[in-house]
Amino acid sequence: MRRVRQTVIKNKTKMSRFKVALWEQGQTLVEIITAIAVVLLVLVALIIAVTNSLSNAQFSRNKAIALKYSQEVTEWLRDQRDQGWGAFYAYAGAAPGGTTYCFTNLAWPASPGACAQTDVIIDAFGLFRRNVTLIQSAADRVQINVTVTWNETQRSPSVVITTYLTRWR
Repeated sequence: MRRVRQTVIKNKTKMSRFKVALWEQGQTLVEIITAIAVVLLVLVALIIAVTNSLSNAQFSRNKAIALKYSQEVTEWLRDQRDQGWGAFYAYAGAAPGGTTYCFTNLAWPASPGACAQTDVIIDAFGLFRRNVTLIQSAADRVQINVTVTWNETQRSPSVVITTYLTRWR
């Protein structure tokens, strides 16, 4: 009987050790799954942050280029004014809303009209459209509204510059 009792006690001890070992293995599995989930969340957050950073950097670059194109055409128009006020003033037209031109390069377009989707500035990017509206705001003054637009996936950004050129000679 003593021997049977010792065997039963040994078996109970082995069983409880076995149960503890199984419990510890299950606990380790839960810990591993939790750790993997935390690592995945951190990686997803990093990927989102990097993607947003790259998108914002591209937007900033495009905005700087668009600003350069709007300043470029404004300076070109200033030069056109300096070459002859009469011809420059005539391009503004007498229409109440002014006359709009699409400038793909620095030359007067053949006819007035806003840029179509395919009328892009000739450059390495092929993204930007430049509309210029000339408004006769007084006998000796022309208002110039330059709008440079480009397409992005989630926004339709633009840069707008308004300036006035006067007859100064």
